[in-house]
Amino acid sequence: MKVMRETALATAEERQALIASLPTRLNDVLHMRVRETPDLPVIYAGPDIFSYADLGRGVEAATAILRDAGLRAGDRALLIMENSFAGVCCLYAIMALDAWAVLANSRLTVRERDVMIDKAQPRLIVCVIGDKPETHDLAPVGSSGHRGTACGTFAVSTADPSVIPEPVPDRTDEQVAVMLFTSGTTGVPKAAMLGHKSLMYQSSILSERRGFGPGD
Repeated sequence: MKVMRETALATAEERQALIASLPTRLNDVLHMRVRETPDLPVIYAGPDIFSYADLGRGVEAATAILRDAGLRAGDRALLIMENSFAGVCCLYAIMALDAWAVLANSRLTVRERDVMIDKAQPRLIVCVIGDKPETHDLAPVGSSGHRGTACGTFAVSTADPSVIPEPVPDRTDEQVAVMLFTSGTTGVPKAAMLGHKSLMYQSSILSERRGFGPGD
């Protein structure tokens, strides 16, 4: 992977060279790390430490659960989560199925959740409820809970049969990875669609500017 030079503004050629050097999808980075550095710690969650191998297994388990629940390529999946191992597993699992992850904070109210559901029209709602009782109200009625050592604890709604999936582009690097809602400070929240390449470009610049390395 190329590194951007230390100036505030990079040339168009440098930007294009960096973009070209990036993997196609976010999941490609995970697969590379699982293959090359499986024992390297990647997530610290309180007293628990998870390696890339742990994360790889967790994503595989979560992917199977969401596939069985009916998530398809081009679908949107509302992911309500805290910063947690289970949340990261579900995020990668949604992208592994060529679906869009609509990210939501577990501190939302039910009304705010319903606004996001109305606008995003998710096929599934995935709620990483963990051990916080106050987040349980955000899991839709009828959700089925999943508890497993591989990918943690979360609840999954029944699939909405009325949802029409988005077309999946032939070039997977052009596919939407996540959908983020604005704060809605001066109006109704709006959804922004972010692609795999866009997110990797931004994170690579951030990592280089802040001096992040494999040990961070």
